[in-house]
Amino acid sequence: MINELILDLETDSFDTEKANIKVFGMYEPAIDKYTITTDEVKALAMIKEAKFIITFNGKEYDLPILYNQYGLKLPRDKSIDVYQIFKKRQSVITMRPFSNFKLKTIVKELHLDEVGKLDIDYNIFKKDKWTDEEKQQIEKYLKQDLLLTSKCWTYLKTRFDPFKEFMNAKDVSNWKHVNSSMGLYVYKVVCHLCNLPEEYDFDKEHAIYEGAFVQQPTKEFVRGKVLCFDFASLYPMMFVHANLFSYKCSCCSPEEKWTGGGNFQIKGSYCKKKQGKIEELIKKLYLLRKDYKKNHDEREQVIKIIINSLYGVSGSPIFKSLYNLNTAQDCTALGQQCIKYAIAELTKVGFNCLYTDTDSVYVEIPDGKDEKECIELANKVSHELSNKFPFPWNEFHFKLECKIKYITFFKDEDEEFKKKNYIYVTEEGKMIIKGLAIVKKDCSELSKYIFSKYIKQNIKDKLMCKYSKKEITNWIYAELLNDRSLAAKQFSVKSKDNYKNETSIQAMLFAKYGEGEFKMVKNHKMGVGKGIKYCTLEEAQKLNIQDLDITIFQKELKPFIRGESNSKLEV
Repeated sequence: MINELILDLETDSFDTEKANIKVFGMYEPAIDKYTITTDEVKALAMIKEAKFIITFNGKEYDLPILYNQYGLKLPRDKSIDVYQIFKKRQSVITMRPFSNFKLKTIVKELHLDEVGKLDIDYNIFKKDKWTDEEKQQIEKYLKQDLLLTSKCWTYLKTRFDPFKEFMNAKDVSNWKHVNSSMGLYVYKVVCHLCNLPEEYDFDKEHAIYEGAFVQQPTKEFVRGKVLCFDFASLYPMMFVHANLFSYKCSCCSPEEKWTGGGNFQIKGSYCKKKQGKIEELIKKLYLLRKDYKKNHDEREQVIKIIINSLYGVSGSPIFKSLYNLNTAQDCTALGQQCIKYAIAELTKVGFNCLYTDTDSVYVEIPDGKDEKECIELANKVSHELSNKFPFPWNEFHFKLECKIKYITFFKDEDEEFKKKNYIYVTEEGKMIIKGLAIVKKDCSELSKYIFSKYIKQNIKDKLMCKYSKKEITNWIYAELLNDRSLAAKQFSVKSKDNYKNETSIQAMLFAKYGEGEFKMVKNHKMGVGKGIKYCTLEEAQKLNIQDLDITIFQKELKPFIRGESNSKLEV
């Protein structure tokens, strides 16, 4: 029996409703054997025999075509789509988001293969007969795609091997520690470790309730001394302290259950005589994580994901055995009230709380105030808060996360501060950027380059980030004069029948330039498009620099433009 079979189909169309399979590509990693064939009987027999079918984007492409053409529907546990795993687990796989989720991009950015994905003219698959040379070309192309998919799958198995420790054996044998969404993974783990029935409810609607507390910044920027305090594992701590999963206990009468104890406003009522088994599990995992972290054990990250994802699972009715609306909304409500209590205590003695986000508070130390006093007060706050709950725990800390010498917040078009949108520099010189376009995966290469060359070091050295619009525009034009490829956007253009709308940019690109991979430059003069046009990089070399459209770069760099409202603030 074939255990794992890597599958890649080549068809005469990218439309799954119309596509006909022209070549089956299959690879058995266990014996390093490729099968490239047009023999559908042989191919279908191998697909049916295999225990697991591994594809790249098979859920959206290969599997629907198999079903449409042959009526073959694979069982859910048999099909593994590495593309889907990379998408739903991206934040766990890599600190820096992938530029996109194409196979060649993932392989390149994870350094999985020196050759990378090969190119081929897809019109070759519209033919019914091929020359010997074309057959060799198809075989070479398919073998490389199969190999890359196999390398991606091997990478994922290795990356998520530590996750299997907390799952039951059956789920591990079906690769659920690799293939599940993080929410499903956490649900399976908790059900397994707490001996709960793994039941699901896909019909119940998600209820809406208030989330985390985010306070608007009180100043646009601060150069001076700012301390960032963080409630460590705030939501898991709320579950433990308030026993939020233990609402069905029989040991407490309704009057005996904890409903806030006069200190907190909550909607539910919870056992206050005995810590629940889910809460005990959280405590056990939390302490285990501390040991793993101390010993640089990679399982530390697995536990972090489990305990921090419990909040999302508790608020999703799909996960029947853990879902309780009061549990979820009381978790956030208690978290909010802890943050507000900390702010009130700090403000009371003269510290300025600049900004608050979920579990963090940024505190300005004014002249005449001592940071040591602030740190001692934060420790006192965490101790006082813990003792207001029915199950206090000495692991609850409002701890100093970092010391900051410069922080700046950014505004929207209406001059209102944006949430989760700031830059700060720590006393050690480390720069943290949150929410700005400049750190997002779809940000242009030119804007990233300008930020890196002109702005980044000034933030660290001069503790400032604002410039005139003229300065930034001049930088844009200067770099484009030197290298216009920095303004280019990559387009993958397929044949005309893949585009239903003839006025789409891809259809227009095909009409003028044909099929292939193109680097196109936005401009006002030549190429395809109405109003704003796209031309090739070669054509762009002939344009005046002012003919290039720089709107997107100005938009991405706009946070660093000094407007009239703040021109006198940051100099």
